[in-house]
Parts: sequence; C-alpha cells; structure tokens
Amino acid sequence: MDTESPNNNWCRKEPQPKKMAIIPVGYTPNTLSHEQLNATRCALINSIMEKSSNNTRDKFRKCTYKQGYLEIACVDKDTTKWLQDAIAAIKPWEGASLEAVEASQIPKQALYIGYFPDSIERSDGSILRLVQNQNENFCTEWWRVVNRTTVLKTVDEASMKLITSQHNQLNYVFGKA
Repeated sequence: MDTESPNNNWCRKEPQPKKMAIIPVGYTPNTLSHEQLNATRCALINSIMEKSSNNTRDKFRKCTYKQGYLEIACVDKDTTKWLQDAIAAIKPWEGASLEAVEASQIPKQALYIGYFPDSIERSDGSILRLVQNQNENFCTEWWRVVNRTTVLKTVDEASMKLITSQHNQLNYVFGKA
C-alpha cells in the first residue's frame, strides 16, 4: 500500500513540536516576573504581525507561562530559528536581554509550600538569608519567594534533593519550617 499517496495524507502524524524556553540571557538565577512574561508574549505577537508577508510562515502550537520563563512549542525548524532571532531582537522592557533555548536545558525546579514563622514582616531576602544561614549546603541564591502569606519557594534541583533528605523540613529561626 502506498502511504505517500495524496489520499493517505490524513493519517500522517505531525512532527512533535520543539519546546523552546524564553529566558533572560544567562538565566539562573534571573527569572522573569509575570509582568515580564506578559510583555514578552505581547512583543512576540507584535513581531509576528510586523513580518513581511513573503517571509516563512511561523507555526506554533502552544505558549505556556512557566515558573520564571515562557515556553513556546515550535512546529518546525524555520519557526524555531525565527523565534531565536526575534527574541534576541525584541526589548519588551528597558534593559531586557532575552534568548530562546531548548526547554530541556532549563534546570529542573520545584515549588515548596511551607509555613515560616516570623516571616510576614520580613523581606524575601531576609527569609532566604535565614534559611541559608541555618542550613548546611543550601545555596538560596537561586531560590525565589513566590507568595508572602505562606512562603512558597521555587528551588533548584540540588536544594530539592537536600530538602527531601531532611524529610521536607528546614531549620528556620527557632525551630523547623
């Protein structure tokens, strides 16, 4: 049976999209805020609209807000190349310097939710300094406090393993968190 005939096109599978991550140049520990993710997405849409009509047609399948970066699924190599070039050229806010890399290159992160006593009045930096100074082998430079009510922390993979080995508890102020 000829699977290449025009009548059999309906059963062809579309290639898997390539997931690209839009990140600040150098990425870790720099992550993008929700406002920066929105600005980047809008700037990309404007770039697509401003293209001349005789250029290649960019094909995307998804744009997802991840923790600190934007993930965009590109259907083909031309779209991936266009995205890399467009991201390097846009400036969605003053001082923006962005790049598009394969999403598989982004370090794995975890989101931890916990109650940290005496933290409501403290700055994010103070909370992270307390965790850093009261626990061995933690590098909180790459951590981020996400919410101030119950402290949500985005942590790197190495810290994730350490936290797990300590039964998901950290020394904090005069007890455990």
